[in-house]
Amino acid sequence: MSEDLSIFQEIDESLKAEKLEKFLTTHGNLLIIICVGIVFAVAFSGWWKNHVKEENANQTSILIQASELADAKKYDEAIAKLQEVEKSSSSLADIAKLRHAEILIGDNKFEQALGLYKEISSSNADKALRDLAAINAEILANNHNLPLPPQNSSETRPFNNFASEIGAVNLLNQSKNKDAKASLEALSGKKDLPNSEKQRTTELLDYMKGSTK
Repeated sequence: MSEDLSIFQEIDESLKAEKLEKFLTTHGNLLIIICVGIVFAVAFSGWWKNHVKEENANQTSILIQASELADAKKYDEAIAKLQEVEKSSSSLADIAKLRHAEILIGDNKFEQALGLYKEISSSNADKALRDLAAINAEILANNHNLPLPPQNSSETRPFNNFASEIGAVNLLNQSKNKDAKASLEALSGKKDLPNSEKQRTTELLDYMKGSTK
């Protein structure tokens, strides 16, 4: 009985070996390609991560250099540095554009800065950066009487009121109390102003009156 079982086991193992040999003969080249592909993919993944890390480090260094040039009032040189990052596919490209707009403001080129903020807010940038650009655009336009696209049913500016409040606070910090008061009173007089924003605007007006007594 044991001899019969041994024979069957040998036959089974022989069949398995034969099937494996046929499979390797038929698909051996494909298996080699797959294995080589996996090795290449792992190697490429490691290289790409290092490349991105190195690239981000370089771009960060350029941003720092641009900030130092801007602090020294070398605006053109600072902007030239930032544009290197802006033209790249780096994740820091949109941050470079925001810094570019700030430098333009420092150089009193308000309309150019506003155009850059508009560009960022309507781009495919990260939502947080788009929102920040939209807020800055509103503040800049309010502080310097610059035109923004008209607000209508198909195009809303959700940060308009918030930006007006920030702009009024900035005016107050610059001791432009009359302008700050006018801005807040115009905002509080809006018929469609939500109650929460109306309350905040009223509180800012009250604070301003108290701080100027």
